[in-house]
Amino acid sequence: SDAFAFGKAAEDMQRAVELDPDNATNHWKLGGYLVSREAVSYGCITEAPNIETLERIIRSYGTSLEKDPTRSAAWINLLEVLVLTEQWDDAIACYGSSRSYITDLDFRLIRAFLGCLALVLAGDKLLDEDLGPLENDDIRLSPYTYRFDEIDTFLKTLDARRFGPPRVAKANEVRNRFVDHFTAEPWRYC
Repeated sequence: SDAFAFGKAAEDMQRAVELDPDNATNHWKLGGYLVSREAVSYGCITEAPNIETLERIIRSYGTSLEKDPTRSAAWINLLEVLVLTEQWDDAIACYGSSRSYITDLDFRLIRAFLGCLALVLAGDKLLDEDLGPLENDDIRLSPYTYRFDEIDTFLKTLDARRFGPPRVAKANEVRNRFVDHFTAEPWRYC
C-alpha cells in the first residue's frame, strides 16, 4: 500500500538523518514522507490520531530550516502543517520568518495564502502587504502545483464545527482569492 511505501521511505530517511544530521534535505524529506504517510493512512493529516507524529513532522521541517533557511518548500510545508494543526501563532511566526527566503512567485502566492489563513483564523487583521501576492492577478498557478485539497477540507471542517463563523468566512474569502489564481490551462504552469 502507499502508506507502507511512505512509512518505509520515512524509516529510510530517519536513518539518513542519523547518518548525516547536518543535511537539511534529509530532515525536509523526512517531514514530507511522514506527512504523506499520514495523509494516505487517514485521508488528511488533521485526522491522524498520533499527535507525536505531527510534532515530529513540525520538528523535521524546523530542523531543515535551521540548517538551510533558503528552502522555500520547507517553509511552505511547515506553514501548511501549522495551519492544519491550528497552531495559529506559530504559523504566523513562520509566515513572518519566511518572508525574505521565499522569492519564487508561486511560493510567494502560496505563502501569502497560508499566512493570511493563519492571521484571519487567529482573529488578526490582514494588512495590504499580506494580501499583495493574492491581489496580483499576473501570478497564475496550476491547481496541481500545490496540495490544496487538504486546506479546502480543513476549512469545511472548521465551518461544520462552527469555529468562529466570522473568522471562517474571512478564511474562505482568502481561499477564494487563492483559487482565482488557478489557471484553466494547468499543463502550462506545472
